[in-house]
Amino acid sequence: MQMNRSNRPLDWLVLTILLAVCVCTASIAQTPILELVGQWGGTSYAVAVDGTTVYLGVGPRLLVLDAADPSAPVEIGRSAPLPNTIVDLAVHEEYVYAAADLYGLRVLSVANQTAPAEVGRLLTGDCALGVCVIEDTAYVADRYAGLLIASIEDPTVPEVLGSIGIEDAATDVAVEGDYAYVADSGGAVRVISVAYPAEPVQVGGCVGLGYLKAIMVQDKYAYACSEADGWHILSLADPVNPELLATLPMPYPADTHIVGDWAFVSTYWQSLYVLGIANRARPLIYTEIRYGSGSPSIAVFADRLYAASDKKGLLVFDVSDPEMPLLLGQYDTAVYGQAVAAVDTFAYLIDSTDGLHILSVDDPSQPAEVGSFSCTGVNGLTVEGTTAYLCGSNDFVIVNAADPSAPRELGRVDLPGYAEDAAIDGAYAYVVCPYEGLQVVSIADPAAPAVVATLALDSNARDIALAGDLAYITANGVRIVSIADPLNPLLVGSYDSEEKGGAIAIDGDRLCFADGRCLCVLSIADPVNPVQLATRHYGLRPEIVTVGDIAVIGLEWQGMLLADLLDFEWLSTVADLDTADHPGDLHAVGNTIYIADKHGGLYVMRIGDGS
Repeated sequence: MQMNRSNRPLDWLVLTILLAVCVCTASIAQTPILELVGQWGGTSYAVAVDGTTVYLGVGPRLLVLDAADPSAPVEIGRSAPLPNTIVDLAVHEEYVYAAADLYGLRVLSVANQTAPAEVGRLLTGDCALGVCVIEDTAYVADRYAGLLIASIEDPTVPEVLGSIGIEDAATDVAVEGDYAYVADSGGAVRVISVAYPAEPVQVGGCVGLGYLKAIMVQDKYAYACSEADGWHILSLADPVNPELLATLPMPYPADTHIVGDWAFVSTYWQSLYVLGIANRARPLIYTEIRYGSGSPSIAVFADRLYAASDKKGLLVFDVSDPEMPLLLGQYDTAVYGQAVAAVDTFAYLIDSTDGLHILSVDDPSQPAEVGSFSCTGVNGLTVEGTTAYLCGSNDFVIVNAADPSAPRELGRVDLPGYAEDAAIDGAYAYVVCPYEGLQVVSIADPAAPAVVATLALDSNARDIALAGDLAYITANGVRIVSIADPLNPLLVGSYDSEEKGGAIAIDGDRLCFADGRCLCVLSIADPVNPVQLATRHYGLRPEIVTVGDIAVIGLEWQGMLLADLLDFEWLSTVADLDTADHPGDLHAVGNTIYIADKHGGLYVMRIGDGS
């Protein structure tokens, strides 16, 4: 008995520890996590070609296309999403090397073209913006970290051989012989000796060329694209001291490729230029082809030119007659995610160029487009049932999507200015115009919508949410409007701020909104007299939806965050997951989050419990 009594304190200690471990384990198991479920679309910034096989960056994915029939390129396979937009590509043997911005150099095996797969990666010092591969060495333009040289003798384990900083930002790189030519955002071509890759040395250069975006080197000449000054030709007769021979002004040149005495220059604007360069000192513009889209990257093989278009996907041109390229075909997967909504098994995605895309998300891991509705200049989207409401540049459009494969316009109404967002309540739509305030639109007859009331607001209106007979509108703070009588909306309260408002979300007595670059949480227990509960500064304007006590936040450059709304002191981040670019709009259905990502298209994520 005495022995038992003497062990009781130890027993209690063990029990206490076990209970603490159990509680801690349960807490960890219940910590929310963000899971990537699916992704679709995106903009195209990079293209590379090997014979009739085309490698195209589409948002965060690598697509493999068969262009044997250039009039109808066929997708062979696609990779899983990389963690960022692909901004440059190089092909060597059975591998594709992708510059993935903040996520460095990614190596994908294309031995099985139906299933390109990432097999290696190298996180660089800053942002991988350009890549050039020569035999078993990769040269990476690593923005403010300069030039990075990596061994790819084993492509699955790329290893840094050496690096060198430059004065400004390295945006692209080309290599000839023992020299790397680095395009510099400060307007210089930097000449780096890479004879000893472990010890690269800057040995020369040419300055005063404007903000350089791309460079190509061929046969003792360098060709450089400058956003500010146009297109340049430099002689490399003395490779250490490039000599500027000629400059052709043109708007926003993005990439260039040389075929004999012809140069092709794509632009970020809307054109492909054909230049005659038989006399390198006096290049001439022969042809400008306008196709309504920018082309950040081009590649040429034989008599075919392949352009990666940010708004039109892949464009294929016949350049057998260089003076007059002929558009042969297109493979369009380009989507710039502007706004998103989801109802039942369909997601609705706005592309600011093309209009509305309707996707089946019955299997959210494999979103598939089933229909589209062409409409330019759309800023906002609301979906109720099978009806989509589009906020346009100067109109409000009602679309019947009962047959998602063939959505059709029901009606539209002119607005006094461009609209940002809308909320639907019965027979009325409440449309927010930044400079013209609240527009109440009767939608009782969808074929003949009409503005029936207007309420001017004293600051820029951005987003709207309804709760009962009140509308909460973000402006400089939040404006609270009674819509008890839709024909006579009345301003009944406000929460003032000096910052521009953004996204808004209401859950019961709690309102969250983007207050400039902050997340602000308000109590609306007294609905016309909001009281601040918490705020957190992010440095960038957040996009917001709420799921229970979690704020789901989208931030440019940072992707998605989950914030604990019960932590009034700090709104602590409990989970995060990056997207390809900038989450521009969010929509929650239960624990599933649909994200319109600017250059990454549609993302589908899920909030899990971490178990």
